[in-house]
Amino acid sequence: MPERNVRGMSDAQPRTHVVIRVLAMPLSLLLFAAFVQQCFVLISEPHKVESVFLHIANTLLFAFLFWPFSYVAVKGKAPRRWLPFQ
Repeated sequence: MPERNVRGMSDAQPRTHVVIRVLAMPLSLLLFAAFVQQCFVLISEPHKVESVFLHIANTLLFAFLFWPFSYVAVKGKAPRRWLPFQ
């Protein structure tokens, strides 16, 4: 029976590849800029009821997407339970 790498299997947060980390840095900055722009548009301009829900949805989407990419860019590890390559 072949030996298994128990330490590698129990690692909760595997390190991401350097290319993914480098690409996550500008993407997280762009997502933050888009989030700030959507918040500014939502607060400063008058809207119809339909467009308010669209802007709120966009703001929440940018905030939701910002978290994993900024986590990868700063820590260099994949977030827990977030393994897109499996």
